[in-house]
Amino acid sequence: MNQPMALTDGYTFCIAGTGTEYRLCAPYLLPEAVDPIAMQAAANQSLDLHPCAALSRAASRAASRARSAAAFMLLCVGRAAQAEAILREVISAQMVSEDDVARVSSELRLVQVLQRLDRLDEAVSLASQVVERLQPNSLMLHFALHHLGKALVQTGAYDNARAVLSEALSLRQALGKSELIASTQEALSLLPSEEQEAQHPYGQTWHIGQSG
Repeated sequence: MNQPMALTDGYTFCIAGTGTEYRLCAPYLLPEAVDPIAMQAAANQSLDLHPCAALSRAASRAASRARSAAAFMLLCVGRAAQAEAILREVISAQMVSEDDVARVSSELRLVQVLQRLDRLDEAVSLASQVVERLQPNSLMLHFALHHLGKALVQTGAYDNARAVLSEALSLRQALGKSELIASTQEALSLLPSEEQEAQHPYGQTWHIGQSG
């Protein structure tokens, strides 16, 4: 993996304690591990402790959440295909157990996996479905809008991306979470200025729910 250019000045996020720190990196604010070796070890340990078979047991909610986090760690170390397979299993289990908040988190992780795999139509479609499913007062809505906006940026649908990210930013400002605000501001900074768009009017237009 090439050395990433870290964005969100100085902000390091953490999945599950020491060794699982990551940064959001150029060009599309996708996560990459600060210490890939430690992150890989943490992912492997979690997957060993919570095998796929555990998803069908009484403690399936805890197992599915742990495997979802481990899949995100795999994304951070560049193992997107493996992360996708795990997340799809996890999401199916969370639908059965009706673990709705955890399902949203897993789906948004899958959106980032699809972005990493350059399957952008799928990423936008999934993120749009999550946004449509959430209630306006859901505490997960700002996350869903943020990730939809980032996926739209990657497709070149700049007008839609700006509108979606601006909505996410407003929600995050209301929450007062500085690291979340910085993350969405960074995503907005990836967009061309209105003057640049006027000079190069070739961006796509997406509609929420469009599958491509």
